[in-house]
This record gives sequence, structure tokens and C-alpha cells, in this order.
Amino acid sequence: MIIENEGELVINFGGGPRELYLAIGTATLAHPDSVDKTLQFSDLDGSVEEIPLPQITGAIPESATETLDAVVRNESAIGIPELAEELNRAKSTISRHVRQLEAANVVTAEMRGKTKYVKSTFSGELRSQMKSVEQD
Repeated sequence: MIIENEGELVINFGGGPRELYLAIGTATLAHPDSVDKTLQFSDLDGSVEEIPLPQITGAIPESATETLDAVVRNESAIGIPELAEELNRAKSTISRHVRQLEAANVVTAEMRGKTKYVKSTFSGELRSQMKSVEQD
């Protein structure tokens, strides 16, 4: 399940004792910067696929969490002007939040003409859900 290869830490999420998955999965997600590769091994066909880890740790400023939640609610990409209107905030404030959220890898943004559009990453969806669970 854990392979050290020439100084690299590789986590294999396939094969091995099932009892260890929760512990290894939790440790891997809590310390993604320590892991060089994550793999999924298929018992069925013997294939190995590299899988990306979601980023669920790292600082997101409290002021930007409302913006993240709004991006997650809009399942497709949303423009900064629409976000600003939905949240009743200045476009400059939303733009700052988007830069902070991009740095945390919880959203992606792209320019379409003169408007920046924002979409949540899988990590952003997880972070938003984690916040909801913590509040319950």
C-alpha cells in the first residue's frame, strides 16, 4: 500500500488489507505534500492508474468561504459579475476572493472575453461540504 521508491512516497489505493484504507487514506489526505504519487490498482484487469489527490487542507480566508460556497452551488462556471450580484459584494472583493481560492486549488478560473468565469474543483466541493458538516 505504501511504496518508497528512490526517495519517492507512492500510495497505492488498490490491493492490500481493507482495514488499512481508512488510516492510509486519512493520512494521505491530511499530508498531500508528503506524497509524490497516488495510484489505483485494479484487481480485475491488473491495470494501474495514477489518481490526483483532492486538496482538503490549506488556508482559505474566512472572508472567501462565502464566495466558495456560491461557486459550488452554481454547478457550472459563473462569472465574477454574477457572483458579485448574488453575494451583494463589490466585484473587486469577489476578484480578490477568487485569487485566494485559486491559490488554495479549490476553484479554477478562465477569461471569456473580458469576464472571468469561476468553477469549483473537486477539492472545492469537498471543502464546502466539510464546512457544512462542521456547522451541523
